[in-house]
Amino acid sequence: MKSFLNLKNSDNVLLITGEGCVNCDVMYLTAKEVVTSFEGLKFSALSVEDDKDLIESFKVEKVPCLILFKDGEEKGRCYGYQPDEILKLWLEAKLNN
Repeated sequence: MKSFLNLKNSDNVLLITGEGCVNCDVMYLTAKEVVTSFEGLKFSALSVEDDKDLIESFKVEKVPCLILFKDGEEKGRCYGYQPDEILKLWLEAKLNN
């Protein structure tokens, strides 16, 4: 949890997944590739099974869930699988606000 809190204070995209979730597995690969293509943006992932209290604190409605943090603040969420083109557009829009 400590390492995640450090990431929250930087520009980071957190992917919250669930065990046995096929869309989560595919989204992990897509999101990691897309997020790391943005300079200065970090990627991290947590499973709902990893830390239930932390996951509950984010009030995640369903998985997969991407949460974008910029300058330590939540800037947006994206639920469900998104193809790489859509994910890039979403990130660009959120980062430029």
